[in-house]
Amino acid sequence: MIVYIHSHEIEDRGYTMGRHSGVGDIEHIIVPDGTSVSGIASLVTARVTHTSSIWTLIFNGHGDDNRSGTIYIGSWIDASNVIDLAPINPLMNRRGRGVELHCCRAAASTAMISAMARTLGVPVMAGVENQVGMRCSSGSNLCLPFGGDTYGRLEGPVAIASTDGSISFMNGEDTVVSCP
Repeated sequence: MIVYIHSHEIEDRGYTMGRHSGVGDIEHIIVPDGTSVSGIASLVTARVTHTSSIWTLIFNGHGDDNRSGTIYIGSWIDASNVIDLAPINPLMNRRGRGVELHCCRAAASTAMISAMARTLGVPVMAGVENQVGMRCSSGSNLCLPFGGDTYGRLEGPVAIASTDGSISFMNGEDTVVSCP
């Protein structure tokens, strides 16, 4: 199962990324503004009830402009409160892809992704820089996700936190399409 956790105000909330278009078992959870980190965990555990059933958990939200590595999904998630996501740990499939943070600058500081990997027991991938997360229609001012090849992939340098808290980096492969 692939589970998307969307912040309430993200333009592409509720959308399935292009690379997941053929997957049948997908859940979209839209997190209301002001939801606590433990509240996010409760939203997930209410919708996903089988142990080891989440192959990929995707956070779709915002990152902190100060490059602190915190993300916003209803409320700010950082290294000090990511432990509140612990109820999701038994739902994660250890052979799956793990967690992807589609939030700008989520790995600008690696403390939070390292803590998240230890808390959830799976690797966490996040971009170091801005994440556009959408493609533009050619000749249009419309910037919405169209499910193309680049939509849904982390852009630019990517940090990967292992379950032991160690960090590795790789260069992203995607070309970012500029929005007008």
